[in-house]
Amino acid sequence: MKKKLILALATGFGLGWCPVFPGTIGSLPGFILVFFFSKTAWPSQIGFLIFLFLTGVWISGTALKWFHEKDPSPVTIDEIFSIPVTFFLIPLTPFTIGTGFILNRVLDIWKPFPAFQSQKLHKGWGIMTDDLISAIYSNLILHGIIYMIPK
Repeated sequence: MKKKLILALATGFGLGWCPVFPGTIGSLPGFILVFFFSKTAWPSQIGFLIFLFLTGVWISGTALKWFHEKDPSPVTIDEIFSIPVTFFLIPLTPFTIGTGFILNRVLDIWKPFPAFQSQKLHKGWGIMTDDLISAIYSNLILHGIIYMIPK
């Protein structure tokens, strides 16, 4: 029972097993979190993100017992977590949602410094930290884009 629950959470309730673009498909549950928590005060959002990050470290680190690689593609809790980080304090519009999602996926794949290097951290820390860093970059770039667009 415990193994099934951990694998369900680690793989985005099975979306991470998608044979094509598992990280992209597996990140979609993150939007449920974005829409749910976007209406809460920013301190609550930060508390939630910290909780989700630490839970993700534990879940992904535990799930590694059943995989034979360092960062298995079916494990998408890191991608799920990265979506709310990307949209932290971002007004949700069709433009920002589309742009933010593209930025999130491109930067997660590209892994700009120090995201790539952070993958060397132990177990779940490496799995979660590279997505945290890439999502922070996505958020900052998205804030910059919004700032530059004339109102």
